[in-house]
Amino acid sequence: MEAKKSLDIPELRKKQNLKVDGACHYLGLGRTFVYGLISSGQLKSLKIGKSRLVPVWAIEEYLAAQDGSGTAA
Repeated sequence: MEAKKSLDIPELRKKQNLKVDGACHYLGLGRTFVYGLISSGQLKSLKIGKSRLVPVWAIEEYLAAQDGSGTAA
């Protein structure tokens, strides 16, 4: 079985939307924590069919909101 290819951050930035696993990699956070951010409304996402997608702009917006706030989510 072939190993799953891991995308680096510059490759992830080229995409408009990421699956939750890609958003986790981008943020350096775990799946449970990212799903918590989504369910609390701190990280915007969209659902298309059965897939949950996180727009890259939403990740950058979340990071900008955390920068300088002095607290992590």
